Amino acid sequence: MIPSSRTPKGTPNRCPLCGNEVQIDLSTFPTDDAPCPHCGHLLWSANTVEDHRSEFQKLLAQGLEELIVKNTAQQQWGLGAISSWDLDQESGKIVFYFADGFKAVAPVQIIGSLNSDKQSWLWAWANPSILDPLKQQAEDLKSYGELHKIPRLTAPVWSGTNELAWAMAALAAKHCGATGAYRAETDKGHLYMTFGEVEVVAL
Repeated sequence: MIPSSRTPKGTPNRCPLCGNEVQIDLSTFPTDDAPCPHCGHLLWSANTVEDHRSEFQKLLAQGLEELIVKNTAQQQWGLGAISSWDLDQESGKIVFYFADGFKAVAPVQIIGSLNSDKQSWLWAWANPSILDPLKQQAEDLKSYGELHKIPRLTAPVWSGTNELAWAMAALAAKHCGATGAYRAETDKGHLYMTFGEVEVVAL
């Protein structure tokens, strides 16, 4: 299991990935952890003991820790207060819209998608509906997986969870130097993306 944020039991806190405020009594969960009710990111208590991990699992953990720092920094332009979003594959840009009439624009990469009904992950590099320029980071992870013999990075589809999907996005952000990552809701589940430098402009 991959560690994520630490949150005091039963006290208000903020999910480090989606930015929403949460208040969870972790004592009601048998494993001393609980998913964020907004995005599914796993929240662990401060006294959770980390188990031994393989090198790849440690790399995923490092990626998540770094993504928490990156996405926390993106709160300054409103990552946690997005009203809607739009992705233009032709331009390779994602646009975040806000209730105050501003928008944020950034270059985007699609890492993969999670089907909520099937609980299955599909890599962007295996999705023919995604244009090649938008799946370069996913391709880079595939190449890394081939080099280091990591099946989770080279198998096009596998059973997954929100936690693992976030871990893949975090790994892409770490490996490719992205500014942050975002999970967007789709008609079948969620799309996981990384983004570059953000420009905030008025509509």
